[in-house]
Amino acid sequence: MHNHVNISSYEDLVMRDLLRALSDSNRRRMLELMRVAPRCVKELEAELKVSQTLISKHLRVLREQGLVEVVIDKRWRRYSIRSGGLKELADWMKNFDSKE
Repeated sequence: MHNHVNISSYEDLVMRDLLRALSDSNRRRMLELMRVAPRCVKELEAELKVSQTLISKHLRVLREQGLVEVVIDKRWRRYSIRSGGLKELADWMKNFDSKE
């Protein structure tokens, strides 16, 4: 039997969805690659060795969570980390780092 937490606020839902997005190792790896430089789907596909369909699915999740943005560069769509996308999570996690 599982104990379910009653999510009572919009902020809780947002944090839950953000943590779910970050729970996938492929998505975390994509963010690490984009931290170095913006990437197109083909580059992410080659680096992660997964299908283009799966890369697109992961990028959609990251975009929906406000973690990445798309920059159109001539012929390519390049994905990069959205500035401030992890701020809310980082601020929340600081609560656990203090020795109060």
